[in-house]
Amino acid sequence: MAQSTAPFLDDQDFKDFLREFQAESDRAAAILAAAYLDDLLGRLLLASFVDDTQHCRHLVDGDRALSSFSARIPACYAFGLLSESERFDLDQVRGIRNRFAHERHGLTFVDESISAKCGTFKCIEETLQALPGAFGTQPPQAPKTLFVMDASLLGFYLRSRVSHAKRTLRPMWPLWQPWKPEQGA
Repeated sequence: MAQSTAPFLDDQDFKDFLREFQAESDRAAAILAAAYLDDLLGRLLLASFVDDTQHCRHLVDGDRALSSFSARIPACYAFGLLSESERFDLDQVRGIRNRFAHERHGLTFVDESISAKCGTFKCIEETLQALPGAFGTQPPQAPKTLFVMDASLLGFYLRSRVSHAKRTLRPMWPLWQPWKPEQGA
């Protein structure tokens, strides 16, 4: 029998995020979703590094190389931890978050540029292709609904990936080939 996804549906942290996130205003939903996904990318990187020492944790903290959402997305993609569709959607979420974070007032998901980004989410498209009735008879059209669905899918995928991540062994590359004196020299 295939492994069930039920453990993630019972994941209280994920359920708490979904409940709070879905009830938020447009601005808060965009910022909260991005913060949650950013945190999951950081956890995924840490879970995939060769060890969990301070040297590795230090990379994702503060103002280090992999401490920002914009750095974690391409890093996770480059390390093979994200699909192209997930990378694309995470970049769209980041762009939407940036718009909401830097506009003073009046911005909503029906804004033309934000609505256009929400209409390009690839994870929703892939889900509809794999499970045609996944979202009912009429696929969602409202930009905020698309954003909520895509961010939820991404959160689900990333939580699953973090829980299944495996550390690779640290490679031990020899600096020099062993010296072998020639016979009879």
